[in-house]
Formats: sequence, structure tokens, C-alpha cells
Amino acid sequence: MRLPATLLLVALGSTALARPHKTTRRPAAGPDSALARQIVSAAQVGGQDVVLVRAGHQTLSLAEEVATQAAEKGAATTIDFVSPDAVRAWIQAAPESALAQAPPCGQSVLQTSTVVIDLASPFDPGLLSGIAPGRLDHLRDGRKALDDTFWRSNVRRLEVAGAAYPSEESARLFHAEPAAFQRAMWAAAEVKTPLIQFKTDRVRKALAGLKQIRVTAPNGTDLSLRLSGGPLYVNNGFFDPDTLARPGAHEISLPAGEVAAAPHTLFGTGELVGDTVIDGTLVKGVHLRFTDGKALPESGGAGYDLFQRAFDDASGSKGIIGVFAVGTNDASRPPRGSTYRSSEMAGMVTIGIGYDKRVGGSNDDTSFAASFLLPDATVTVNGTPLVQHGKLVP
Repeated sequence: MRLPATLLLVALGSTALARPHKTTRRPAAGPDSALARQIVSAAQVGGQDVVLVRAGHQTLSLAEEVATQAAEKGAATTIDFVSPDAVRAWIQAAPESALAQAPPCGQSVLQTSTVVIDLASPFDPGLLSGIAPGRLDHLRDGRKALDDTFWRSNVRRLEVAGAAYPSEESARLFHAEPAAFQRAMWAAAEVKTPLIQFKTDRVRKALAGLKQIRVTAPNGTDLSLRLSGGPLYVNNGFFDPDTLARPGAHEISLPAGEVAAAPHTLFGTGELVGDTVIDGTLVKGVHLRFTDGKALPESGGAGYDLFQRAFDDASGSKGIIGVFAVGTNDASRPPRGSTYRSSEMAGMVTIGIGYDKRVGGSNDDTSFAASFLLPDATVTVNGTPLVQHGKLVP
């Protein structure tokens, strides 16, 4: 499952890399070289850019390669090291008023950088365990404040693997053998852009304009919604010129392959059953009932009490339908026997509620957001099948 990413982490140990001297010799290409080249190319890094590369202890070598290749493009590059232990200590000790605000370091990044490449530490399931619920509420408020600042900026942000960076920690989280998880992740991330673009273009054409959508799944999901014809969010794995021509921030991720829209907020009827993640905890089998675009939680499995509390404590458009997305990456597959699922997998359907600025929605008065992945869904668009039983219709 692609877990929600956030810029709301403490950046420590910032190390600037100077522009390379013309006589500088590069070391022999290592295992990170090809991926770093793809990342720098996808982010459209050029000589006028100021690039921040965020890294954790398991991604530092890749970050150094990315920063070096960006510097060779003429960009001013900096690496920020993110410590999960320091993040947890800050969440536990900082005044609640500080948690609820966009941290100054994050605001500074958005004021001084043109590109942010996020390779931060893999998700640690224990990072938020034991944190008082009230502090987590304030933390979500702070994350929203920083996200709002980001979407008002002109920064290009590229995230690699998100919380599922193929580490031993994330492999255990998804019940995957670490080497198999790593192979699966990089195979999905390194797929050539034209192969993804072919599928995303077809899905984009199917979803463009005013459309009636019906989503069903064997788990009991039966949800009807409407697309209002607004812009679609498309992640082909690069920042295309048309996207960059629009004002504001832009965001893509690797592995790529997703077409998403913000559905009409007043139309959404039926039921949704799916898993989600709240404050680092996997919540199983959440059952939502939608009426006129608004969801009300009815029941759930393991972890549901955390979801219900977070939902009840939130305000604003917390239950308003916010995201409908379809994955288009055929190379993204879960390792055999694992529980890993991600939104870019071809035929994967994502339904989200709450905050939805990432896809250009209007639900910006709430800090609550939850996404539900449906791996075996069937989707019809104006009655025509687009996805059948988790597979894109040819």
C-alpha cells in the first residue's frame, strides 16, 4: 500500500555540494547510478535549479549520486539527512502549538528550492506508536499547513518509493522477503516512460470530461460517483511541459503510473470497503457509506478504533469524496506472498476522502485524509468497462 507521504519531517545535518569543478573525476558507476540518472531526468533538473535531496540512513548513497548528477547539470544541490529518531523525539517533546504549525525548516525549503527530491527514511511502523492521540491531531494540522504552503509554491517535488522504500523494515511491514521486495520495487520504478505513457494516455482519455463512474468489488464495494470535467492528475514519471506551464507546485513519484481526479463533491452514493493507513497503523476493512458525496464510517476490522477517533476529531470536509484514481504501471506487482499494494499498479483503483489538493481538489479545509486501495475492482465509465476484476480493459 502506498502510504501517505509528507514533508513534515525534521531535516538534520544539511550538507551542501558545490558545483563540480571541470577536472572532477566521477567514481565508477555504482548500483545507484542508473536510478539517480532517471530521477534527475524525471525532475527536469537544469542549471538554474536549486535542488534539495532529502535522505535517510538507508538512502544516503542514492542521495549522494542524485545530488552529484544534479550538480553536473549545473544545479546548486544540497542533501538534508532525516533522522527517524529525531523526528519521534520532536513529536513527543515539541509544544503542541509547534506541532500544529508548518515547521520553519519546511517553509524555508519551499522558499529557497526549485526542486525537492524526496528519498527520506523508509517508513518505520513504530514511529508514531505510543504518541498521544491529541499530539497526532496537532501533527496532522501541521502537515496540512505545510502541504498548503507547498501547493502555493512553484516547487517541483519528486518522491521515490514513498513509505515503501525497499528496506528490511518495509519488507517486514508487507510480509515480503527483502530481496524480492527490492527487485519488485526497482523493476516498477525503472520501467521506461513510453510504456507507462501509453496506458496513462488511454485512461486519461477515458476519464476526461463529464463522466459517470461506478466502482464495484468483491468485498462489497459498490460506489457511484461523477467526474466534473476538471483537470486530471497524471503521473507518467516526468514533469511534462503542459504540466509545468500551469502555475503552482507540481508533484510526481516513482514508481510512476497513475491517472487521478477530484470527483464532484456533491455526487457519490453507495458503499466502500477497504484498508487504509492512519498514523502509521494499517486499518483493515473500513466500511464507509456515501450519501451525496459524503462518507460516514460504519464499521471496520483491526485498527478501526484509531480510524474512527481520527475521523471524529477532525473537522471540515473530512468525509467528502476527494480522489478517484486508476493505476497504469504493468511492471508494478507485489512480491509473491506479500500484502504490498500501491496506487500505480495497473488496474488498481484508489478512492480517497478528505484533503485532496494533490489532485487539484477543493477539500482544503481539513487535515484528515484517507485513501483506500481496491485491487480487484471493476470500473465502468458511462457504462463502458475501464477496469475489470483489477485489470485494465485492453
